[in-house]
Amino acid sequence: MLHVTKPEDIATLDLDRFKAECATTIARAEGLSLIALPGLQEYWTARVEQLRDACAFGTIRIRGFSDPAALREYQPAEAACSRYVDALEGKTDIVQIWRDTITESCRRNLDPAKCASGNLAYGSRSNAMEWIRLYVYSFGWNNCANKFMKVNVTKNEPVRSELERRFKRLFKTKRDETCH
Repeated sequence: MLHVTKPEDIATLDLDRFKAECATTIARAEGLSLIALPGLQEYWTARVEQLRDACAFGTIRIRGFSDPAALREYQPAEAACSRYVDALEGKTDIVQIWRDTITESCRRNLDPAKCASGNLAYGSRSNAMEWIRLYVYSFGWNNCANKFMKVNVTKNEPVRSELERRFKRLFKTKRDETCH
């Protein structure tokens, strides 16, 4: 599980299990036998590379909860997202970054004022700093860095659609009406 919605969720993250699942998934993807369809091998190689990148991203995310400096290791996002890491490391004012991040995130919300007030309320809880860190981590660094993941910057759909078109030309598919 990489979905962290409250500070207590951090303790449930299991880096070793995540790495093992990634290794198994990558090995399975690399071991697939593909049909001889022009462009399929290149497409699949790119998809496996996106999977490797997602696993590296997830590993860094998990490590980043206990060691914010680890977040800098995701090189594609390092420059653009460093202000969040600086705040998480205590090099800059995390409360100001938290407020700025709330403003930025809530600007796109259906009800920006309600969004902002709801998130700012976490700052008055007994474990406010844990919530502030989680917000900066999730809505700051994670949302920033996510934009740089290979799966989000590579345009797979046109290639996939072309491969599907070629596949349908080579193989006639029928709908099995007995399965619903």
